[in-house]
Parts: sequence; C-alpha cells; structure tokens
Amino acid sequence: LNPIERFWAIVKGRLKCHKLLTEERMSERIAEACNAIPVENLYNFASHSKRQIINCYKTSF
Repeated sequence: LNPIERFWAIVKGRLKCHKLLTEERMSERIAEACNAIPVENLYNFASHSKRQIINCYKTSF
C-alpha cells in the first residue's frame, strides 16, 4: 500500500468502531480519527514506501 492508503485504512478502521449518529458528526469523527494518528506513523508509512521503491529499482528484470 502507498502511504495515503495506509493512512486512510487506519482512519476507516477507527470510524467503523463506533456508530455515527449524523452526517455532521461524521466530519468531526473523520477529523478526530486523522488527528489521532501519531506523526511517527506517517513517517513510517513514507519510509516503508521509500524502501519498497528502492528495492524495486534494485531488482533486475
């Protein structure tokens, strides 16, 4: 997965844990879920993708 897919997978998982009552509340819950993800996780998502890209370039076809 690319970094943004990993990020949204976590957000989606957090949103599924609780029933939403209104559409207005949904935007608040999305913001809360996004803000709850530690910055270190975002760095790790990007670092992992970078390593995978480097490994792809090193692989001979």
